[in-house]
Amino acid sequence: MLKHRNQGVNTKQNLKRSFNLITLLGIGFLALTLSSLVYQAQISREAPVHILHLENMAFEVKAELTLYQLSLQKIVIGEQTLQPERIDSYVQNAMQLIGIMLRGGEYRHQLMVKPEDPVLVEKLQTLQTQTHRLKTLGDQWMGLTTDVEKDQDILFDTLFEDVLVNIAEIQSNLSIDKKQQLEAHDLSVYQLYGGVLFCALVLLAIFYYSNRRYYQANQRLISSESKAKSLFNASVDVSVTFNEQLLVQSFNKTAEKTFGIARQK
Repeated sequence: MLKHRNQGVNTKQNLKRSFNLITLLGIGFLALTLSSLVYQAQISREAPVHILHLENMAFEVKAELTLYQLSLQKIVIGEQTLQPERIDSYVQNAMQLIGIMLRGGEYRHQLMVKPEDPVLVEKLQTLQTQTHRLKTLGDQWMGLTTDVEKDQDILFDTLFEDVLVNIAEIQSNLSIDKKQQLEAHDLSVYQLYGGVLFCALVLLAIFYYSNRRYYQANQRLISSESKAKSLFNASVDVSVTFNEQLLVQSFNKTAEKTFGIARQK
């Protein structure tokens, strides 16, 4: 009986170990799945933010070049009060922003990476070339250089219109890319929510299956212990009954012998 009890205790411990192992493996798998989904959602969230920064930079480039063009026009009508260095700072700022958009760098405490879209890179390179040419014509307009081209004011205005068209195309491409990235981000979020729900259901199934197996095995163990206990009690009852019968028979034999001797006397 004691041996059977020890076997029962060992069986319960083995069941608990199996249950804990299955649970830990399930939790580990689900944690890995959720981590990958969260990482994917995080990456997809950063892409629209990066494009939004590029849109802001393109808008700032347009604003700086517009201020540059307006300042040069005021020189012609004699209303310009700014120093040439201040006017030149507008185009310098625009060129710096274009350089960050092309090669990457820090923008408003955000690290910008080099764009991978070949169409965007080509348009930015064209914009950079146009801005350099615009600065050259502007320097001639302000009298900062001795080399003056013929009709440089007309050339400047024509080039400035081309720059505005190029910036508009860049902004349009960025808007399309942002829309696609936002759709991809929404899809990643939906996948994340679906993954969380799926993992929760799988975890629930693991717990249910493990608990069910543990409960069934425990019930079988209890039934086995109950049967063993019943057999033990039955054997004890038989042993007691048999001993009682032997005791009665022994008592009867002793009494018969005693009373038999008494009668003979």
